Amino acid sequence: MRIFIAALVLIFSFQLWTKADDIGEFEIEGLSLGDSLLKFKKKSYIKETLSDSNSFFYKNKKFAVIGLSINSDSYDAISATIKPHDKKYILYAIEGRIFYKNDMDNCIKKKSEILNDLQLIFKNKDFNNFETKHTYDKTGKSLVYGNSLDLSGGSIDLFCIDWSKKLEKSKNFPDELKLMISSSEFNNFINNEAYD
Repeated sequence: MRIFIAALVLIFSFQLWTKADDIGEFEIEGLSLGDSLLKFKKKSYIKETLSDSNSFFYKNKKFAVIGLSINSDSYDAISATIKPHDKKYILYAIEGRIFYKNDMDNCIKKKSEILNDLQLIFKNKDFNNFETKHTYDKTGKSLVYGNSLDLSGGSIDLFCIDWSKKLEKSKNFPDELKLMISSSEFNNFINNEAYD
């Protein structure tokens, strides 16, 4: 059975169905890693969204992040990472996002509340804490404050991104909180190829 990460109790209506160590056991708004996006969206929607200027393509267009236009009580936006040339449109990462325009204090506060709930669920697991410069921003002025839990096949990441004023203005990137589940393959790409 899958563990449903749509939201946390009192914060995001987080539900736990089984204790699991495999990332494939988790969902965000009904989406799970390894599923085909075609189970949720028509091929025409995916193709149209991939051609939209709001879709984000990583280096060499190996992966793309697309918005899913899913109504959610928990998140301001839901997005999925796929390989744009894969005809099955397999999900490699899924993100629930809450925007905090110029409000990093409340983003950090919400992240702390969610982390406390996650730690109750994963009592025997240690979340890694990190503060780092966002590798997308070559100026080093965009910062990430996060927590990560490695599981079999991938990870759960919870973090706030404080984008630089330049990227907020030029790219229209709002500061945000992300709850993300991602596959080992995508994590390896991010860590070793995406921003070279």
